[in-house]
Amino acid sequence: MCRRARIKLEGGIYHIMARCGSDIVLFQNYEDKDKFLEIVKKYKEVFMFKLYAYCVMDTHYHFLLASNGADISKIMQVINQSYAQYYNWKYSRRGNVFQDRFKSRIIDSNKYFYNVSSYIHNNPSDLSDYKLKIEKYPYSSLGIYLKLYNDTFKLIDTSIISERFSSNISDYFDFIINNQNNISTIQKELDSANKAYRNEKTILYRNLTPQFIIEFVSKFTQITKEHLYLKNHSNSRTYKGICIALIHTFSNATYKEICSIIGNLTLSSVSNLSTLGYSMLTKDERYKNLISKLLAQ
Repeated sequence: MCRRARIKLEGGIYHIMARCGSDIVLFQNYEDKDKFLEIVKKYKEVFMFKLYAYCVMDTHYHFLLASNGADISKIMQVINQSYAQYYNWKYSRRGNVFQDRFKSRIIDSNKYFYNVSSYIHNNPSDLSDYKLKIEKYPYSSLGIYLKLYNDTFKLIDTSIISERFSSNISDYFDFIINNQNNISTIQKELDSANKAYRNEKTILYRNLTPQFIIEFVSKFTQITKEHLYLKNHSNSRTYKGICIALIHTFSNATYKEICSIIGNLTLSSVSNLSTLGYSMLTKDERYKNLISKLLAQ
């Protein structure tokens, strides 16, 4: 049976959930959860999405996320793929780590936004150690809102919820506790996709052409475009990786289409080079302001 097309909106805010396969535990310890949040931070810096709430449980995770103009499927693809690679390497295994595609539902109202944030932050109540103290669970953003924990990975945009509960943030905690009756409803709605809620804040449109990106990277790095077609050359690999990562992020091109654009590359090579490019863009000081300069064009 064909998959139903996922509804996406450039300024959309989404409730996202991904779960592991039945034969594994997705996050076996704190180290795994930290690694996952580190990966989320990495791709947040590149895709510039906004994260309003999260909860990372042993078998699944939830996000309340604004795409900020990015393709939500691309965001989730690279996050889940990167974590799956780490997981299979660490636990010496092969095969799928996540169960099918991630689930997503577009937030269709302000009320639903707050209800979903409440649902996400209520997740630790399923754990015996945190049933009566969900705010103490270290891998939920609730503790960040209540200032019990620092936002170590600098992931959370607190603006919307903090503005709504500006007089006293503890009122938000009371709202969460008193909103537990809506949990089953939100669980059922996660599989549906109805109206779209548009984020009214400024969004970044991702409609740059691959050729424009290639030429910009060439000028920025002072590496000629010919390096895009060279093999076994360090400058060529760096240049390709950055170009592929940016094309994947800021144009509508898929990995398969990028293979055709650059030529003589397999899907696996494009994926690996993209991972390299994302790492260079977020960790190498030489390229940390490349994205902002690209978007300023």
